[in-house]
Amino acid sequence: MLTFLAVTLSIGLAVIMTLGLAGAVYANRRALPVCAAMFFAILIFGATW
Repeated sequence: MLTFLAVTLSIGLAVIMTLGLAGAVYANRRALPVCAAMFFAILIFGATW
């Protein structure tokens, strides 16, 4: 049960962070390289965690 909760929370956090990064890119196109790096950091962290 605890594992299910941890997985659910981490997926929710990843979705919220991805939407936030997409909003930052939409608001400011010059933020694309930084947001792309943060997105890949989220993916790498999620894959290794």
